[in-house]
Amino acid sequence: MKNKTKYIIIGVIALLAILVAGHFVHTRLIDENKINVNEKKWINSNLSTLQNTYVINNSSVFGDNGYGVFYDFISDFSKEYSVKINPITYNYGENTYDDGFKITNTLNNNSVVFYTDYYVLVSKNYENITDSSKIKEYSIGVVQSDYSYLNSYIDAKLVSFNSYQELEDAFDGSSENEQTAKVDYMIVPRFLYLDYVVSKEYKFIYHFSDVKAYYVYQMKNDDIFSSIIKKYFSTWKKNKLEKSYNKHFLNSLTNNLNLSEKDMTTIKSKVYQCGFVNNSPYELLTSGTYGGIVSEYLQNFSNLTGVEFKFTKYNNFNSFTNAINNNSIDIYFNYYNINNNYKTIDTNMNINYVIVAK
Repeated sequence: MKNKTKYIIIGVIALLAILVAGHFVHTRLIDENKINVNEKKWINSNLSTLQNTYVINNSSVFGDNGYGVFYDFISDFSKEYSVKINPITYNYGENTYDDGFKITNTLNNNSVVFYTDYYVLVSKNYENITDSSKIKEYSIGVVQSDYSYLNSYIDAKLVSFNSYQELEDAFDGSSENEQTAKVDYMIVPRFLYLDYVVSKEYKFIYHFSDVKAYYVYQMKNDDIFSSIIKKYFSTWKKNKLEKSYNKHFLNSLTNNLNLSEKDMTTIKSKVYQCGFVNNSPYELLTSGTYGGIVSEYLQNFSNLTGVEFKFTKYNNFNSFTNAINNNSIDIYFNYYNINNNYKTIDTNMNINYVIVAK
């Protein structure tokens, strides 16, 4: 009986070893994103054939007049496989095709996601809105192609939607009739009209973070060209997507703020002193490392612009305010409503304090 039990245990261990080894071989040695024989054959047979691909062409950062993340990808793909691609461009809301580089509100198995964005409330003037219920009875413009989607997510009882072909028509009037502008607010995907919003100095005053807009390449069914694009993206995403995104995001901001290369060189020429007092979860020093929500905010800004920060923790509020008054600090987050000659910049970070009592 003991020998039988022993053999069973040995058998189970052997089976587990085989399963683990098989999993290792499958995950480490078999690359599902490697171009297969049929795809290589397709590439070699289509080196002289122009591949038409639909590409959005009026979206800041991702696709705008032949420039953006989508176009970087297309260029790199063409160089990698010597496949010639002809972008067929269109504006947001015009596309009636199922495939190509586009913005969509829904995903399926054919969606190759480059970026997940969300909708924002745009205003001509800054307002402090912390709850969507506060936009009740606002007259809000939306792009015609978004009307049904936004109606399904945002309670129609809260807002009155007016649909427009373009954001400019809602805010500034069309070129034919300057009186057509009827709203002071607009709900649009955050990056779609970034150039326009920044150049006009309009404001993002509320973020609908659960109302998504996806920047994707939508594959055709059973299409080898689409399959190759998907596989190449898996590598390109790891190595080049973030760099491309940061480059075009920064260019969108600097161009529309009229900042020159000389201006950016000046901005990056110094290390900015950032002071703080431990204030979890926003700012804190743990094991010698600056962390918290504000840390993430500044780190993302640093990655985008190349601006460097040095962080100094102060042990108490008095030493912190003394450093501010002595101009020892270049930047700090003003939770405390300290009044001085520092320039205030809105970050859209709403912080509320509550009193907890037993």
